[in-house]
Amino acid sequence: MDQALAPLSTGMGFLNLHWILQGVDAMLAAHADLQRLLLEALGMPGKRDRILVSVFVDDNARQLETINAVRKGMSVAAQHKMRIKYALNLVKSAAISKELEVARAKIYLEEVIGEIERSSEVKNTHTGSWPLDQDSHHYRKLKLEKKSNISTIASKAIEANLVSSLVLGALLAALDCSAGLSITTAIPIPKNLSGGFPSLWEELKEEAEARRGNRCSSAFLEGICSCLGQIAALLDSLLRNKATRDDDELQIKQLLRLAHKKLDYLDSGFQILEEQMGDLFSKMVANRKEILSIA
Repeated sequence: MDQALAPLSTGMGFLNLHWILQGVDAMLAAHADLQRLLLEALGMPGKRDRILVSVFVDDNARQLETINAVRKGMSVAAQHKMRIKYALNLVKSAAISKELEVARAKIYLEEVIGEIERSSEVKNTHTGSWPLDQDSHHYRKLKLEKKSNISTIASKAIEANLVSSLVLGALLAALDCSAGLSITTAIPIPKNLSGGFPSLWEELKEEAEARRGNRCSSAFLEGICSCLGQIAALLDSLLRNKATRDDDELQIKQLLRLAHKKLDYLDSGFQILEEQMGDLFSKMVANRKEILSIA
C-alpha cells in the first residue's frame, strides 16, 4: 500500500492539491468505475481532514508542521487511512466541480462563437453583398445589438470566475476587427493586445501562472487559453490576409468551422495528464478493496 500511496507524498510534502486537481478529468476518463468507488468509499471529511484542508493555503513549512502535529502518535495504518480518506474526498469534490466548470465554460464559449457567427453572416438583402453599408441605420442598430449580447455573455463568464477578462478580451478584440463591433470599452482588454496578437500566448501563459493554485487549475485554464488564443489568431489571420470581397463570406465560414473545432480541445486537453497519472489510477483501482476496507 505504501507503493500505491507514494505519488501522493510528493510536491507539498503530503498531498499536492494542484496535482490532484489537474488529474481529475483524466481520472474520470481513465476508469469508469472510479467515480462509483469515490462515491461509495467515503463520507464527509472528519476533524483531522478539515485541519488538513486549511493547510494548503499556507506555506510549505506551515503545512509540514501542521501535518506532523496531526499525525503524531497515529499508527501507520491510521495514517494510511487518513491519507486515503482525505485524498479521495478531495478528488471526489474536485471531480464534481470540474465537470461543472467544463460544461459551463463550453456554454459561454459557444455563445460567444455563436454571436460571432451570426454577426458575420449578415448580408445586405438587396444586393447580397457583405457586409452591410456601415452608414446604414440597420447596420448601426445591428452593431449595437451584437455589442450588448456579446458584452453580456462575456461579463457573465468573468463574474463566474470561469474565464479571465484577458482571455475573453483577446477574443473580443479579434471580434472587433472582423465584425466591426466596438465592444472594447465594455470589457477590459490589456493595452498591448489592442494592436494585434504577437504576444498573445505569452500573456495567456502569464495569466495561467497567476491563477495557479486557485479553484481553476492552471492546466484547465491553459486549455481554455490555448483554445481561445487559436480562435483569436484565426480571426486575426482573416483580418490580415483578406482576399477579394467575394471570398469574404467563404473565408469567414471556414474560419468559424475551425473555431468550433478548437472548442473540442476543452474535452481532449487532458489526455497527457491521463498518461502522467496512469500509474496512480491503476494502483488505486487494483487496490480498491483495500482502500474501502481501511477507509
